[in-house]
Formats: sequence, structure tokens, C-alpha cells
Amino acid sequence: MRRPRAVTRAFTLVELLVVIGIIALLVGILLPVLSRAQRQTRMAVCLSNQRQLIMALTMYCQENKGTFPGGPGRIFWNGVEQNVPGTASWDTNAMNPYSCNQDEKSGPTFLAKYVANSKKIPACPEELNIKDTGSDYTHYRTSYWYPMSLVYEPLQIWNGTAAANPPPPQTPQKLSKVKYPTQKAVIIDRKTYHDKVVVDTDKSPSGQNNTKKVKLYVTVGFADGHVANRGTYEMFDTDVNWTGRFNINNPWTHVRGRAGVLWKDFE
Repeated sequence: MRRPRAVTRAFTLVELLVVIGIIALLVGILLPVLSRAQRQTRMAVCLSNQRQLIMALTMYCQENKGTFPGGPGRIFWNGVEQNVPGTASWDTNAMNPYSCNQDEKSGPTFLAKYVANSKKIPACPEELNIKDTGSDYTHYRTSYWYPMSLVYEPLQIWNGTAAANPPPPQTPQKLSKVKYPTQKAVIIDRKTYHDKVVVDTDKSPSGQNNTKKVKLYVTVGFADGHVANRGTYEMFDTDVNWTGRFNINNPWTHVRGRAGVLWKDFE
């Protein structure tokens, strides 16, 4: 006697479509969550980097009569020794203290010893092009901005002479001279890396300080040591090199010399 064949039931097309639809829905829900979590993790690393660099900056000041890195001097640049009016730079080159440059033939070694010669903290993890060798800005040594307001007199910032070409000799300011340490930026991301819209911080949409309709955010560290993700619309000047420079349209700049370390970068 023959046994009856076991009947195997296959999925119908409708059932398959329902399963695919559920999977697509779950992916659509989970991907943004995972992406947001990854972005938050990278921002946390960036904040940690900036906090460590501020600590290194503070230790440098303590060992150098309380002054920030910079000033005129003799350095090596691309292997050539030369005199320069300013040994510190805001740019992506090896003269930026936050590059943590370790090679004296490439430029100053301001903070290298204070970060145990680390090659991991000179940049935001969102910036993938950072290098640890070379002198000029094309080598992209750091993604953090070292404000020139730390190496020029407030009056030079206010009247614009600090931005002259060629620039005047740098006069590094004292950390103790910072009047608003909780609002004075000493390190800031060059770009709004952790925002959905990534632009150069100093080229944030114009008019945002007045309208506050365009809200972009940037990671920044302050003279008192704290770090935060702040809105660029909160900045008095999105170019932190020259915060306080005289502007006829900004009444808060009308006070002579209220600039640089004597003024605020953020509200």
C-alpha cells in the first residue's frame, strides 16, 4: 500500500511581499538610528580630542610664563631654517599648535610632548585626510583651528592691523588675560563636521547671527577647559581669528580694543 506524499506548503507571492515589506520597514527605521549613533560616537571622540588638546595648551602656558604658543622666532620650514614674524598658525599646517607636530624640521613642536607624541588627537574623526608629516597646509596636519586672537593684542584685532599682509610680529597673549574664559574659544572645528550640513565654520551662512533661522553646529573648546557642540549662530564672528574686529554694523565692536582675549566668541 502506498503512503500518501507529504504536502509541502510554499510561500505565496503575497506572503513574500509582506515579509520583504516588513524587512524594508525595519531597515528604514534602524539605519537612521545606527547612523545617528555613529555620528554621536564620532562627536564624542572629537570632544575628547579637544579636551586633551586644551589640557596640553594649558600645560604649555604654565611652562611658558602663562603665554599661548606663538610669537616671532626661528623655525625650520620644509627643512629650511628661517626667521618668521609668527611661529603659530591657524591653518592646517605644522605651525598650528594642534597639529602636535613632532618633527622640528617641519615646524614648531609646541604641544607634542604634552600629548605623549600622540598622532591620534590632532583632528576630528570625521576628517579622514589628516597626515602626521609635512610642513605646509597642503599636508593637512590638523582639522582644528588655533585662533589668532590668542597671539595678537586686542587692539590689533580690533583695528585690523593683525590681519595685514605681511602680518605684524605675533605677541602671544597670557591665558590669565582672557576676560571671558567660559565664552572664549581656544580651539574649534574648521568645519561643521557633526552637522547634517558640512561647511567651513568661518563661511557659515551670512546673516545667521541676526536672524538665527539658519542653525548649524560646531564642536568648540573654551579657555576654562570645557568643550561643547555649539550653534554657529551663537558666535559673534564665525571667523574666530578676528572676533571683535571693528564693524560699523555691529555696535558691540564700537568700543575700542574690545576684541581678542578681552572679548567673547560665543554668546
